[in-house]
Amino acid sequence: MVMLYYTFINDFDINVDISNFNLERKEYVNSILDVKRKSQSIIAWKLLEYALNKNGFVNTNFTQKNGKWVEINGKINLSITHSNKLIAIAISTSNLLAIDCEIMCDRKAVKDYKNKIFNKNVCTLENFYEEWTKKECFYKLGENFVANELNEIHYVIKRATENYALCALYNKNLNLDIEEIDINLLKD
Repeated sequence: MVMLYYTFINDFDINVDISNFNLERKEYVNSILDVKRKSQSIIAWKLLEYALNKNGFVNTNFTQKNGKWVEINGKINLSITHSNKLIAIAISTSNLLAIDCEIMCDRKAVKDYKNKIFNKNVCTLENFYEEWTKKECFYKLGENFVANELNEIHYVIKRATENYALCALYNKNLNLDIEEIDINLLKD
């Protein structure tokens, strides 16, 4: 089973207790100077704690390895992503797992890229972000996978004035459960 949880930050200037974070996580969070990125990181960790507790994984510890957070014992695999106000995490006992999200907006860089790579008469903004998030997931997986062993799921999450593209790549033999979590459950 792959469990994917997501939530939305309403305000980037959050006041969340991180006293229960281990020293490495505290140092990581405190090293982030940008308020928006720091808030995204804190909520991502709180969301991960929620997911682990909900699924019966207790006393789990994480460390950074090659720029990625990994569970020390290697029993749980995780993927973390955030874009603007959307924060998402996925956990699984399978080693094939990657998620990515992007806020869908038609900024100049997207227009330039769409025109160079795709036929602009065919490529919609949604198609572009579906491909973009999929490529990011493949990048996160690295070289340790065979494409035909993966399920590929794409979601568009619509929220007020913003739309987000969310992609998940995971082991073909597993099911995916996705759940939105109220941000207030994570602020204790």
